[in-house]
Amino acid sequence: MAAKEDNRIFVGGLSWDVTERQLEHAFARYGKILECQIMMERDTGRPRGFGFITFSDRRGMEDAIKEMHGREIGDRIISVNKAQPKMGGDDVDQGYRGSYSSGGRGSYGAGDRVGPA
Repeated sequence: MAAKEDNRIFVGGLSWDVTERQLEHAFARYGKILECQIMMERDTGRPRGFGFITFSDRRGMEDAIKEMHGREIGDRIISVNKAQPKMGGDDVDQGYRGSYSSGGRGSYGAGDRVGPA
């Protein structure tokens, strides 16, 4: 029996205005959704521009990837891929990643714009 995480997709490129309800509605035609989550910034509570959807079966996941990758939701073109578990991650909420890149450097090193400490 496959774990539910096997049927999890990563949805990247989301507009800041898209809600979990809207995201779930856009993908519901492909199968039963067990979980739909848009990731939020811990400090600000603002959306991070990506989320995850878990389908009850593999077929729903595969159909969603095939049909929704490159489509438009909320005036933005989204990327949809199978979610890949992070290696060595202990944080359950952050335990998955997709192949979406926000274009940022991903660190707070010299030269990055960082607010006051």
